[in-house]
Amino acid sequence: MRVLFAATPPISKVFALAPLAWAFRAAGHETLLTYSEQTALAAGTGLQVVDAAPGTSGNAILAELFAARPELVERWMEPLGDDPAKLAPGVAALNRPFLATAVALADTWRPDLVVFEQSAPYGLVAAARAGVPAVQRNLGTIRTGGVHDEVLRLLADDLHRLGVPDVPSRPALTLEFVPPSMLPFPAPEGEFMRYVPYTGGAEMERLPAPGDRPRVVVTLGSIRPGMHGLGPLEATVAAAAELDAEFLLALGDAAPEPLGVLPPNVRPIGWTPMDLLLPTCAGVVHHGGGGTALAAIWAGVPQLVALDPRYLGHKTLAPAVEKGGVGLVTLQDDVTPATLEALLADEAIRKATDQVRAEMETLPAPADLVPTLAALTDAAASADPAAGTAPAASH
Repeated sequence: MRVLFAATPPISKVFALAPLAWAFRAAGHETLLTYSEQTALAAGTGLQVVDAAPGTSGNAILAELFAARPELVERWMEPLGDDPAKLAPGVAALNRPFLATAVALADTWRPDLVVFEQSAPYGLVAAARAGVPAVQRNLGTIRTGGVHDEVLRLLADDLHRLGVPDVPSRPALTLEFVPPSMLPFPAPEGEFMRYVPYTGGAEMERLPAPGDRPRVVVTLGSIRPGMHGLGPLEATVAAAAELDAEFLLALGDAAPEPLGVLPPNVRPIGWTPMDLLLPTCAGVVHHGGGGTALAAIWAGVPQLVALDPRYLGHKTLAPAVEKGGVGLVTLQDDVTPATLEALLADEAIRKATDQVRAEMETLPAPADLVPTLAALTDAAASADPAAGTAPAASH
């Protein structure tokens, strides 16, 4: 069986799909990933990667969209409420450059199944073109709702030109990775899959070791330093100076100079796998990214979500962190020494984290779900003997 994986930037979304792709590969199936930006890091996962939108930048696409339509910036920052479709203009703009390659791969590589992360509904287009099932991996607590309907409406002219005018807006199956007790909804959108931490490989002289003081890692994720700089860390760094603890700034490739002279107990580190670093930590401060939030639970580490209202994280994982009781949530500029002290001292947070960690360990691993997902192709083929036969490419 051939399985096409589809992702949009940033690279963290590729890392989120990688364990499931490995599981398919280990089970003897062929896999291929479509992505763009940081394709070398994507290839470092061990997957074969097609650069589906060479020369494009997700940050640049959104900046251009918001410059042309400034009213969208305010909508992007609003709480989603019951209208997740307000995200559709940004999602459509990010997906448009991927459409032609998605259709071409459906015609030439002929996948039997398409797996896409929630913000990459061009995977639905590839699946429709190939006549095969699509599986969505949710990013957090955003419900798909009418997002895909509106995205496909906004992309209708592009899809008509590519010869794929009719694309179902719902996948055959959705995978939830936020544990059940953390979802602030009465019912999940699909099947649960255990989170497996992966943030890329790294060459290290030695493994991270615990220090002689409590250690806190601070991260902005893989995209925000390039989009908004390091300003979101200023309050956290200033507050950290007042604590008897070690603070590590996981900045990736970003230079720390914009933060000025750092306090003696704060130091930047290069790209370090979170699954190795977090078990040595007493806490983590992050932007609300799904990978960091779930990796913290996996490691049994309390977390502080320091929200930037410009970032989608306050709409995806912060509600789950609050419902699960596994951390604190505040605005990035409101972080104080007392906030950080509470992160390190609150036993209720630590107890809740341990409970959700135990719950997470009971969920099916990616490898356990491969037979379920493979069965979708059998069911589709039985229902439609012509399924999996892509139409001739239009010219």
